[in-house]
Amino acid sequence: MLLLRIMDSKLQKIQFFSLCFFALLFLFFSIFLNIEGILTNITLLSLFILIATFIFNPKIGFFLLIILRIELDYFRDWDVFIIKDYFSLNFGAILGIFIIFFALYWIIIKREKIFKTPNILIICLFLFISLISILYSQNQLTSITEWVRISSIFAIYFLTFHLIKTKYDLQLIQKAFLVSAIAPFFVGLLQIITKTGLADESGFLRIYSIFAHPNALSYFLVIILTLLIYFFIIAENQKIKIFYLVSIILNFILLIFTYSRGAWLALLITLLLLGVLKYRKLLLKSLVIISFFTILIFSINLFFQNYNSSIFLNFDPSRRIIKSFSSSHNSSISWRIDLWQEMAKTFWKKPFLGYGIGGFEKESLKINGLYAGSYEAHNDYLRLAIELGLIGLTVYILLILITLNKIIKIYKKLEDKNLKIFCLCFLCLFISLFIVSFTENILRNTIVQWLLWSFIALIFKSTKLEKEKICEG
Repeated sequence: MLLLRIMDSKLQKIQFFSLCFFALLFLFFSIFLNIEGILTNITLLSLFILIATFIFNPKIGFFLLIILRIELDYFRDWDVFIIKDYFSLNFGAILGIFIIFFALYWIIIKREKIFKTPNILIICLFLFISLISILYSQNQLTSITEWVRISSIFAIYFLTFHLIKTKYDLQLIQKAFLVSAIAPFFVGLLQIITKTGLADESGFLRIYSIFAHPNALSYFLVIILTLLIYFFIIAENQKIKIFYLVSIILNFILLIFTYSRGAWLALLITLLLLGVLKYRKLLLKSLVIISFFTILIFSINLFFQNYNSSIFLNFDPSRRIIKSFSSSHNSSISWRIDLWQEMAKTFWKKPFLGYGIGGFEKESLKINGLYAGSYEAHNDYLRLAIELGLIGLTVYILLILITLNKIIKIYKKLEDKNLKIFCLCFLCLFISLFIVSFTENILRNTIVQWLLWSFIALIFKSTKLEKEKICEG
């Protein structure tokens, strides 16, 4: 008893001094760096409140951090700290740095054994290879920023695994993710109604809600839709089941208006895998609904062309799909293939070590300039091959394969019905996202990666959670 009191006393002292340290740190940034602007000061205050919450209640602080990152994705590239012309930190980088500090704080304070975390060795190896690549990168500041971003992804994974200790915690974080989807839904719906969005080169007006880009919103919606499908399957109350069904339909409509073909494909693959592996009736119903929407879309395009352009944001998903397979040089498939072929030549110049983490865009601009399509990879595996060479790419692919293998083993081992369904739903999602990564920048989407690796951690923790009685509420 005396030992517990001493430990609690020490913990309170550490918490107090940690809070004082961060308070002084923010005071330094505010006064000595002459920070101006109400938004910057609001950001500083928000971060301080977030850190204080995390220090005294890590679980709540962690949930708030994820929600804050999602809700403020639009400001991710907004510079908060600028030191003359030498150095700047944007909002996304600051949150990345703090999540890494949170993970380190948790390890030190709670003395969690880091090597008990699944896949930690291969994750550390991947981060180490990425860190070493900074030394030979031609743009070291960009590489450091990218390394911090990737490290924050695995810090989220680590914290999720160690903070979630009960089935109630699991339910809480699942609900936190659903809560984080409320604002994106209503803002996206408002963009549809007010006919606003991001106009692309093909004339499509794509909604992006509170996110920085329509693709960020689209893959976030795919994850939320997978979570809603899981809740729909396990719901026993008919009214609750209808609520989740309506939520799925409404979020699916938002997904259509993002015009993100990769996200459409990811959701389709997820549904197909779910149907083939277990829920054939659900697959049939989903295909019927999708077929209905497809017929409806073609009908609108065919018979109400003038009407739909004025009301539905140039609503023409069929043209978006057809344009993908156009032989035109400006079609998305054509310029992707051209870009991949050009960058493959770059890869063979440094096939083993690559050009440094975060260096793909710089190398792409050297060869193609402001490319007709895009200077981003739109292929995560090619990106890593260019940046980290065969060594880094091999380690990353091994990480994916080992992770999927463990998830499959856990799925077979689980006996709890709800946990088993949860595991299956997100196993299908992971497979679909790793497939779509051949044509998209999934690894560059920080929010998607944070959520993805959070769910991976939850699945790894599920074998321990299975032993506990579900806490309703």
